[in-house]
Amino acid sequence: YMAFLADMDDDSPGRQMRLLADALPELRPQKKKMSVAKACVSTFKAFIATGILFVPQAMTNAGWGWAILLMTFSCIISTIGILLLAQCHQHHSVSYPLLGRKAFGGYGYFLIAGQVAFSQFCFCSSYYIFISTTIQNLYANHHLVAPSTLAIMLVVCCCLTPLGWIRRIGKMKVVNLIGNTIIIISILSV
Repeated sequence: YMAFLADMDDDSPGRQMRLLADALPELRPQKKKMSVAKACVSTFKAFIATGILFVPQAMTNAGWGWAILLMTFSCIISTIGILLLAQCHQHHSVSYPLLGRKAFGGYGYFLIAGQVAFSQFCFCSSYYIFISTTIQNLYANHHLVAPSTLAIMLVVCCCLTPLGWIRRIGKMKVVNLIGNTIIIISILSV
């Protein structure tokens, strides 16, 4: 191990450890695989369930013609992209940014890692807006004075930020169960 590190051109420990991990794949800890049933439930919750909740308002805002056209186009592009990613992942079982590095070098790594971070930021932002408008509509339907959008977003931020500090998703079983229950009740309501 020490001879391996001594031969490295770059003295940064992070680079040395990454190269060592690439050179010695048998030393990497094996990750637990998600079962097919859990993957299906996660996909349903992440895409289909939220789509059921978002689509009625999106159709109202965009209009029937544009909404159907854009959803069809988005479906085709997403399906092609997912199939291509699955094919790449079968040949190289690494994360998406590392697939980008294998295909396009450092530029591909940062492009994909940045895109993943940006898409997560957009999902979170849309959820904040969805939650605040839903709460304001709930107040309006009961003829109550609704809190401001900023106040609702601050409360949601105070509730969700500590959950974001949890590194292992397995420790969030109770929160996940509550979220699943809310999603099921929402879908049944819609």
